[in-house]
Amino acid sequence: MNFKHLQSQRLVWWLLGITIVILLGSYYQRYIFSDDAWLGEQAYWLAKDGVVRSELFRGRGGYEIQKLIYHKLWIWQGALMIKGVGWQLWGLKALSLCYLIGFVVMSYFYFRSQNLLKDWWIFLLLLLSYRLVVQASFIFRPEIMLMLLGWCSFWGLRNAMAHAKERKKIINRKELQYALWSGGMAGLAMLGHLYGLIFVMAGGISLLIAQKWRATLVFGMAAMIGFSPFFVDVVGNWALFQEQLFGDFAAKSASGGFSFSVGLFLNKLLMEQSRFLHSEAEIALTATAVVSMLLARKAIMQHPVTRFHLGYLLWCILFLALIAHDKTTKYVLLYLPHLLLLTAFAVRHSSLWLRGLLGIFLIINWSLVIFKDYPKNYSQERGQIHQMQRFDIPEGAKIIAPIEFIFPNIKNYNIKGLKYYAVLMNEGEAIDWNYITEDAQKMGYDYIILNQWYFEKLQLQKEETTTETSYSLLQDEGGYFYFVNNKLRHR
Repeated sequence: MNFKHLQSQRLVWWLLGITIVILLGSYYQRYIFSDDAWLGEQAYWLAKDGVVRSELFRGRGGYEIQKLIYHKLWIWQGALMIKGVGWQLWGLKALSLCYLIGFVVMSYFYFRSQNLLKDWWIFLLLLLSYRLVVQASFIFRPEIMLMLLGWCSFWGLRNAMAHAKERKKIINRKELQYALWSGGMAGLAMLGHLYGLIFVMAGGISLLIAQKWRATLVFGMAAMIGFSPFFVDVVGNWALFQEQLFGDFAAKSASGGFSFSVGLFLNKLLMEQSRFLHSEAEIALTATAVVSMLLARKAIMQHPVTRFHLGYLLWCILFLALIAHDKTTKYVLLYLPHLLLLTAFAVRHSSLWLRGLLGIFLIINWSLVIFKDYPKNYSQERGQIHQMQRFDIPEGAKIIAPIEFIFPNIKNYNIKGLKYYAVLMNEGEAIDWNYITEDAQKMGYDYIILNQWYFEKLQLQKEETTTETSYSLLQDEGGYFYFVNNKLRHR
């Protein structure tokens, strides 16, 4: 195989080998991400009680009773994993890794089917080295799953378009079958995360522009069927569903999220660039992709496959910009494969110096994983930092603590997350130490555990926590501050 811009295929394999070693190394003692706890708790209660709810966010929209708006397909799979292996952090995290492996296998067959197998190795190198993929592939979040489902939807859409050119019959069964598959996968993606809607919108508008009316109808119906299980637990809980839907909507609007006006939509489009320039990893990705595609623009536009990928990618970027309530980088993963395919194709069809740009991309992402992410994995006292026993807290106690404390303590303690107050603050609520202690006292919590991160996040002053309140500092250990309810202390 002749790689125009790399010395040999062997070099790519060596670089890929280094990338895989770094990727696997990042999984060892992987730290607890906040969403591991937030989404993991929802899966836990579903596995245990058959209902998705949240003690971590008790007091918000009836979440402690039942949560009706959540990443349903993902949480259901998490509950199955808990049923199978128990309440294990690694079990929840491994779901994303399984989907990454599935995506790698599926992408190989896709590239082979499109006669782009020469580009697959560079594509894989870019994919597995990108820091965001390294992080997301071992976190209990649905983005990697959506990446796979969105790609499956695109493959079906691509095949539907290809078979649409066959005009031998009035009804083209192949075209409609692939449209059915594509719509179904897009609907499932939306069931896994509501932002999967971008695949429904991008696929639908692609078919409309091509004037494939029957295929558009089939695609849309399949997407609705794929998404329809979302309403299984809403039936009979309509009032609570409305409360949570409009409560979350109002909260996100107050914090600059969901809004409807031409000016705000234009602002969303203008600010979308921040999603691609958030950190060194995103800047490296954006620079590599943009420069590569600009240099290979003629080759991209002349090739029917890459031209279709480019159009689909632009629709996805546009729709995500419009519907997403924030500009966090993790949602780039939803359409990342299209960006990387175009980049890999461009690297093979552009000028020689792009080898250096690709090398810079690899070095930046490798360095970020090794020097920023690895230390997080080893900085915690594994198996001890989140053990309530180190604070001498009796089983059955009601506690307010960092949400990560549910690993492994959810079975033995009733835990409300400090993140609840951080979310309220982000929505404009005035949060101070008195607010937290009054809320804790009202709901009967026995202990409050704070760490330095939450002191800064909630803008608390250590001096105010030592003033006379209903909770007193009992212990300061290893960066954690342990407060006890005075009623409990004086029993």
